[in-house]
Amino acid sequence: MATTSVEVQPLLSARADRDKPRAVRKFRPDIEGLRAVAVISVVLSHLALGFPGGYVGVDVFFVISGFLISRQLLSDIDQRNRVSFRTFYARRVRRILPAATVVIVGTILACREWDSPLRVRSDAVDGLFSAISGINWHLAITGTDYFQSDSPPSPFQHFWSLAVEEQFYVLWPLLLVFIALVVGKRLGRRKSLVWSLLVIMAVSLTLSIVTSSTSPSWAYFGTQTRAWELAFGALVAVTVDVWTKMPPALASQMSWFGLGMIALSVFTYSSSTVYPGEAAVLPVVGAAFVIAGGCPGWSRSGEMVLGLRPMQFIGRVSYSWYLIHWPVLTIAPLALGGPLTIPEKWLVLFGSLALSVVMFYAVERPVRGNWLLVNKPRYALATGSILVAASLVTATLVSDHSLIPTGADNGQSISATANVQAVQEQIIFGAQLRKLPANVVPSLTDAANDSPFTNTCLVTDEVTAPPPTRECTFGDPNGRHTIVMVGDSHANSWSPAVDAFAKANGWRFILLAKAGCPPGVYPSDVDPITNRLYTQCNEWRENIFSLIMSLKPDIVLVASELRTIEIDPSGEVESIRNFQASGAQVIYLEDTPNPGHVGSIPDCLARNPNNVQACSLSRQDPNSRLDAFIVRRTEAAAVKQAGATIIDPTSWFCTATTCPPIINDIVVYMDDSHTTTTYIKWLAPLMSATLKTTIDNIEHAHAKQG
Repeated sequence: MATTSVEVQPLLSARADRDKPRAVRKFRPDIEGLRAVAVISVVLSHLALGFPGGYVGVDVFFVISGFLISRQLLSDIDQRNRVSFRTFYARRVRRILPAATVVIVGTILACREWDSPLRVRSDAVDGLFSAISGINWHLAITGTDYFQSDSPPSPFQHFWSLAVEEQFYVLWPLLLVFIALVVGKRLGRRKSLVWSLLVIMAVSLTLSIVTSSTSPSWAYFGTQTRAWELAFGALVAVTVDVWTKMPPALASQMSWFGLGMIALSVFTYSSSTVYPGEAAVLPVVGAAFVIAGGCPGWSRSGEMVLGLRPMQFIGRVSYSWYLIHWPVLTIAPLALGGPLTIPEKWLVLFGSLALSVVMFYAVERPVRGNWLLVNKPRYALATGSILVAASLVTATLVSDHSLIPTGADNGQSISATANVQAVQEQIIFGAQLRKLPANVVPSLTDAANDSPFTNTCLVTDEVTAPPPTRECTFGDPNGRHTIVMVGDSHANSWSPAVDAFAKANGWRFILLAKAGCPPGVYPSDVDPITNRLYTQCNEWRENIFSLIMSLKPDIVLVASELRTIEIDPSGEVESIRNFQASGAQVIYLEDTPNPGHVGSIPDCLARNPNNVQACSLSRQDPNSRLDAFIVRRTEAAAVKQAGATIIDPTSWFCTATTCPPIINDIVVYMDDSHTTTTYIKWLAPLMSATLKTTIDNIEHAHAKQG
């Protein structure tokens, strides 16, 4: 996203200048227009207004940055046989930090105003990481956490690409000087650089391909998997003399072909594309072709389009637009109180563009052209330190002074006994509750981490082997009877209650759970983290069938989140019959009410401490996945067809009409999907009694048949 603004060399027609040697152009209108292509693709993709693969615009930016920064550095080396690091970094400070600081500080303050009080601190932390150019690594780490996969995206998420570029700016000048001035003495400067860049590209691209399937967050955000894209741009810069001498027809075709490759990826890629991996090759090579093909400056190249005034203007403000559009997109729904409509998305698009124009003329251009900062690099570096400090101080102050609602005394104490009557009474009370109780448990701050002790047995998305049964055996390990619970993270949430049953009745309890993986045979299911075909789930499920055949449990308890995909009932029937083939009886535990359309319940409660019912669910709303949800009825019919027994826990969460977010002064959900362990533990006596009665009825029915 870096720019170099110097004098313009006009385009020359192929007919008049076919035989005239071409000089390396200092200013590249085609690159300015290519920035416009990249930022338009990214913004429209983020707004879901077409361009499903528009995220490749970031890769185009990487190639551009690799080319321009390398040209600057090579020019210094060629002219003075050295690089002025102080001048180089002062130039980067003037270009990057002013606008970035305004956006970081403004976004933190906007989050403090409109985001959930529970998220303000994490927003501020993300702003801090953005200020120190480490947000990409922070996102890679948090992105591997399944329980954060459904969390709202960070308003600073887009800073990851800027962090990658800034890390490149730190490392590449040092490496380039070493290769050019030390290694190049023996092997030749250009030859050493070309071979070094080819090695970097080969290693980085290999890492990208290997990790895109196994560790998608690390592949997407990691510097090591994006380095080859910046190196590709640098390679074009190192060999720019070759591209400048290309004949008109070849150069022009190369330029147009590169644009076509970018367009192909923008329109054919989607969120289900394994990325970056091999897929990144198409837009990266396309960007390199545009840059290389535009080196001679022939009039019939892609510059015919890229050089148009609108493209030049958008390219000029592309950096500010990229920085501004994402915070506006993520914070606007919070300020408006709901998801953006199509007209509101267009308003965000043009509104963020207008703000970027103001940013360019009020911040970017004045600072970049300031005489003192241009001619006194030490002042620019000092200014950069002040700007980073401003972001850090803002993030720290907002984080330290974020207030979490604690609620008011509602005059009741938590009931320790969860029988049918007590649960129903507390649900009715919860449906009438208006203010957040002072003694609510877990606290809103702790609710997001209120997960069961069996979390280590919930295998992650890339794992295909079952969890080790010895470590995942609970209840009474020496029990004569065995109950195996199979499912996903929703099954894992029920573990404390099933464990209570097993301990009370002398049963061995084994948990077999995989994140986001339904136990029914749904081979077209999609991984909730990577948004790609969940092949690991299919392999895991087959391994579970084999394992249960060897375990020969008395009961298989099936529990999982209801998927919103179209479900073929035969998939659930097939799965249950595979479990029954082991000799086990199958009990199907229907899913809990789903608050996904409300969002994270702790966040909602923090935003509405005086109106708790704003976070309640309606049983008649299909989004709650209860009475009016066709998938629930379809799956229940399949379970009955397969001869399994159903336990429906809806009455443990809802009245006849409403599912309150707080019951018995307990926060029911830890996020927008999973129940809190505190609530499940309170339900444990009721769950234990229900399981015992269900199993007794099954045994009685079989005794009669026998």
